[in-house]
Amino acid sequence: MDITEEKGVDKIKSILKNNNDFDQIIFSAGYGDLNEKLNEIIELETINLNVTAFTQIMCLGYDYFKQKGKVI
Repeated sequence: MDITEEKGVDKIKSILKNNNDFDQIIFSAGYGDLNEKLNEIIELETINLNVTAFTQIMCLGYDYFKQKGKVI
């Protein structure tokens, strides 16, 4: 699944809603590209996954576990 797709976060929400018993969420993604010319497009794509998508999933996970009473 590509979490950077337009509906990526919605797909994760749907999975959490339809499988109501998660104890953990593992975000195993990251991207890097050799960018010797510092092409801004490449850097922004990297940020989109490594920062933006990570933050979206962590916030989603926090809200999910808080709702389940599993946040300490």
